[in-house]
Amino acid sequence: MGKHERVVHTECDVRQIFLQCDQDHDGLLNRKELKCAYGHLGKKLPWLNARLALHHADADRDGHINSKELDVLVKNARSH
Repeated sequence: MGKHERVVHTECDVRQIFLQCDQDHDGLLNRKELKCAYGHLGKKLPWLNARLALHHADADRDGHINSKELDVLVKNARSH
C-alpha cells in the first residue's frame, strides 16, 4: 500500500477498534482511550482527534464517550 493510500474501515471495524481501546473495560472511552483508537485508525494527530471527538460526541459532557455517544462517534470517524 502506498504512502498516501487510505485504509477504508467498515462501521463495524471502526466500532471494534474503539471498543478494543477501552483499556479499563468500564464501557466508557476517555481521552487517552480515544487517542489510542484514532492512532489505530491511522489518524495523523490522534490527540487532536480525541479532543475533537469529546467536544462533538460527548453529549452529556462527562468527559467520556458512552455506548450511545459511540454511535455518533463511529459515524463521524468514518466520514472524516
